[in-house]
Amino acid sequence: MRFLRLLVIFSFVPFLLVLFCFKTTFAFSPKIKIPPNLYIVSKYKACVTNKDLKEDTITLLTEKESPYSFYNKNIYILIEDSNGKIINFIDTYLGGYEPKLEFFNILNRGLQEIVVTVSQGNGSLLSCKVYSVFNNNVENIPLNCTLAVSGKLLDNYKAYIKVNNVEKDSIVDISHLKETLDDFLIYKDGILQNPLKLLPVDEFSQFKLLDFDKDGVFEVSTLQKVCVVAYSYVVAYIHGVWKWQDGGWQLLKCEILNGNEV
Repeated sequence: MRFLRLLVIFSFVPFLLVLFCFKTTFAFSPKIKIPPNLYIVSKYKACVTNKDLKEDTITLLTEKESPYSFYNKNIYILIEDSNGKIINFIDTYLGGYEPKLEFFNILNRGLQEIVVTVSQGNGSLLSCKVYSVFNNNVENIPLNCTLAVSGKLLDNYKAYIKVNNVEKDSIVDISHLKETLDDFLIYKDGILQNPLKLLPVDEFSQFKLLDFDKDGVFEVSTLQKVCVVAYSYVVAYIHGVWKWQDGGWQLLKCEILNGNEV
């Protein structure tokens, strides 16, 4: 019995040491309030604050109900300069699964911006934010790079899709959903029986940073879903490529893809 008690006690020693180190490491900065019970997901090195080419340390932290929970109630970003001084603590107000940080030159300021993405777990929808920390000033870059989509179902397992922002339209084949559409009595022998409204999704299914024109400044590649019946039945994807220019996102490319192409 005594052996079991000792085993339990010593099994918690590493966990207590982690908590102790976490609190003492971040306690010396009284100006920044850090919530308790945060968990370190990962640490990164990148130049995000100044053009001195000295790497900052960026720590991804999450708030959870327990260390074993897959769901993250909130996601935080801690930024330390090259001397180990905490200079910013960002509350992203994002929650979800599998959070990650990436770093890209997006605004063409000579350093990298912070891209945080987190999965919502429902059909792989993503919540995303982009932060600039230029000269230690935190700026949340608005991600108003979504496209307004409308459309309708047609006979013979087709759908008409229109991207309203750019007056782009297309007729896509949705025969990959034939069994589902027949089961829900939407089609019979290829003839539309129940013209349900399509369900465009504003959240991103994909959010990638790629340097398409090889100029060192990264563009954003996005995918939005257009669904029917439920968000798991994809009629089409809307692919957009965006570049930050003149203080806002400029659409460089727009494509309408069949729902089974991605």
